[in-house]
Amino acid sequence: MSVKTIVDACKKLPGSGLTICLVILGVGALLTVPADRSFAQETAYPPDDAPFAEVDSPPPLEQPSVPDLPPVTPPSTSPATPLPAITGTWISQGPGPSRYGQVENVFPDDEVSGAVHTLAAHPTDPDILYLGGVNGGVWKTTNGTATSPTWTPLTDTQASLSIGALEFDPADATHNTLWAGIGRFSSYSSRGGLRTGLLQTIDGGRTWSALDGGGVLVDKNISGIAPRGSIVVVSVNYAEPFTFGNIGIFRSLNGGSSFSQISSGSGAGTGLPGGLSYDLASHRNAPTVLYTSIVYASLVGGLNGIYKSTDTGATWTKVSSTAMDALLIDSVTSNVEISVGMSGTVHVAILNYGQLRNGGVFQSPNGNAGTWVPMDIPLVNEAGGSVGTNPRYKADAGVPGGQGAIHFSILADETTPTVLYVGGDRQPAGYNDCCGFPNALGAVDYSGRLFRGDASVAATGGVPSPQWKHLTHTIDAGSMIGGGTLSNSSPHADSREMVFDANDDIIEGDDGGIYRRTSPQSNTGDWFSINGNLQVTEQHDIAYDPISDIIISGNQDTGTTQQSANGSSTWDSVSTADGGDVAVAVDPANPLQSVRYSSYQYLGAFRRRIYDANGALVSQSFPSLLVTSGSTLGTQFVTPVEVNQTDATRLLIGGDNGLYESLDQGTTIAQVSATGVNSADGGNMMVYGGKSENVDNPDLIYAAVGGAKVAIRTSAAGGFSEVVPLTAGTIRGVIADPEEWRSVFAIDADQVFYSDDAGATWSDITGDLPTAFTTVVLRAIAYVRHGDDGALIVGTNQGIYAAMETDYTTWYQVGDGLPNAPVWDLIYDATDDVLVAGTLGRGSWSLADASQHLFPTTPSVIVGPILLLLLDS
Repeated sequence: MSVKTIVDACKKLPGSGLTICLVILGVGALLTVPADRSFAQETAYPPDDAPFAEVDSPPPLEQPSVPDLPPVTPPSTSPATPLPAITGTWISQGPGPSRYGQVENVFPDDEVSGAVHTLAAHPTDPDILYLGGVNGGVWKTTNGTATSPTWTPLTDTQASLSIGALEFDPADATHNTLWAGIGRFSSYSSRGGLRTGLLQTIDGGRTWSALDGGGVLVDKNISGIAPRGSIVVVSVNYAEPFTFGNIGIFRSLNGGSSFSQISSGSGAGTGLPGGLSYDLASHRNAPTVLYTSIVYASLVGGLNGIYKSTDTGATWTKVSSTAMDALLIDSVTSNVEISVGMSGTVHVAILNYGQLRNGGVFQSPNGNAGTWVPMDIPLVNEAGGSVGTNPRYKADAGVPGGQGAIHFSILADETTPTVLYVGGDRQPAGYNDCCGFPNALGAVDYSGRLFRGDASVAATGGVPSPQWKHLTHTIDAGSMIGGGTLSNSSPHADSREMVFDANDDIIEGDDGGIYRRTSPQSNTGDWFSINGNLQVTEQHDIAYDPISDIIISGNQDTGTTQQSANGSSTWDSVSTADGGDVAVAVDPANPLQSVRYSSYQYLGAFRRRIYDANGALVSQSFPSLLVTSGSTLGTQFVTPVEVNQTDATRLLIGGDNGLYESLDQGTTIAQVSATGVNSADGGNMMVYGGKSENVDNPDLIYAAVGGAKVAIRTSAAGGFSEVVPLTAGTIRGVIADPEEWRSVFAIDADQVFYSDDAGATWSDITGDLPTAFTTVVLRAIAYVRHGDDGALIVGTNQGIYAAMETDYTTWYQVGDGLPNAPVWDLIYDATDDVLVAGTLGRGSWSLADASQHLFPTTPSVIVGPILLLLLDS
């Protein structure tokens, strides 16, 4: 009987029964554990970023080929064949939301949730809001003005939850028709679901129709959408393959059933040349008027520029000025954002090399050629006082982190035509993050950075410019008189979109979720979280604490978070920035405690925390990871960490230059191999320690390395071998049978491999798994051992599947109720018999009594008589 089982049983006894029970069973050490639940809350983390994001460096991948390639036949969209189902219901575990995130003075509880890319606010009802999660699908609230709104997911069963655009159709006076464009904009290297086209609802989100335009929109990244009844116009900023024939502006005349490309060649046919389009902006009071940007047109004989259509996208006219055109450079421009005001005023922001200061902000009263006026850039003197002639104190307007490719928003004011708002990536810690916090605006963390501008004020080129006021932090800070907030508040970093609700408050979506800015026209308002129960966290790594029964996760954008209690959807932040890998083990010094390992990106602030059975923090330390032999550890954006399965004093760390082993819980490490460990494409890259015939082997290592290889060490003296399982591509996960380490499994993007001789030979056990998908994408792997029964579990872009050890080739869908967000990590805890899934966009989900669902004929385990006696006492 496990200590965990004993402790859980003792917890059920009333009053002092818990203490008596534990003492009788010889586990009275628990009595010395402090009851304090607090844990370290830290600020001033490095900004969250995505150094390997496909959208960070223009062009997205490579330049479009010239001339255009012939049309590409899209992947088959024929219906998949459902696999037999294993009973069980997946239960959401949150976060929804996480408290104490990377925001400042935001009520309530400094909440964060996950990346929200696009928004749609009901034009007359401030309580009705829609949002599109980066990988979390479309959500709706009908009480948006509440302190903690209730959000409902609307598209969990759709083929993809990666939302790149979301708009009301103004042709529907009831405001019940919305269109969503599927596009991948995750900071996590633009990873996400399949690019499947569009979604449409005509009943306010209760039901949805999926349209791919007859296959035309398959594999295209939708960056903007303008629905107008039967006419639907979309913009595309990336596609696979990335050719001129697949990017730019596309238009449908039959409600999305088919699409034609409007942007082509030099633009002789429609006025719109070929190239990629970052945005598609609509004129609310003139639905036939649209704006877009085109870059790369010069490669096909056209002109880069801002283009305007007055006939709902049929024909276009170049309207940008010479100054604007000079900034639209094929290999430099990383984003162009456009917003049109109620009066027809048009605001354009051009970002080069991911920053606004390398581009510019322009305004026109009507969006016509010859009417554009350049504005100052909202620079801030981060050193304080007078800038003089030294420009080094100017911190970029909104995007000091250079992530403007996806982290930038622009919004025209509803009432004053010359006023606009911009949002960027994050606050700097002084100029170039050199001087620490607080900075000139009063920020004490890498939180949001947003400004209000007014083109009616004369531009001076000064720092700060009288045209701009800060929308966050301290009133009248940084010499920006009239800027700031009432309570020194700021939302999460990395702004993505802003809209006005029907109360004229700004609703902002960013990498932390969704926030409201009251009274944005002055400094009398504040920022408030309206995340409520929103669950769109991008979890790339999860772990389960078998002592306190909680989940901990490493997340893109929202750091490391953990459940506040078993089964709670409310989580707490352990660290902010971007989360790293997480690992948990029973404390080798005290079996009634757990040890949790976590970090932020690049293994920053790697920490070891000890918790008791009630979830109270006992201690926290920061292991030095001192290298005692080999090269300096090459950390990765997400550096894999694994606790040994048979000796919890040992850790394995996966660097980009090899494997590092620790025998003292991370205090010292030694390099034991020299091939970089795979990272980011899945959540389970290493196996460390195992057993066979009840004999422990703490020296066992399997690791996904060098792309398509599995590195293998079976003994301390044996060294490493590296093998390629058959025709494997990049290995995305590896796992071993916990009771027989010689049985090892690996996955790549669409294949499953098995070896029963410790990797000497392999077989392909993909079997009938691909029949369940139009396109299968594997990301996660786990193994469930229950007595004589075993099952391999894989997580995919559309569900979780199991194959039993009889042949491992016949697959079953595991449970129901799981959204179609990519499953990035899987953990099975045998003590609690729970299977936990971490998804990239919909947080954590659990399947209780997992072995009973997988092996329903297995007899129930008989509870020991001593435990029954205790429970009856």
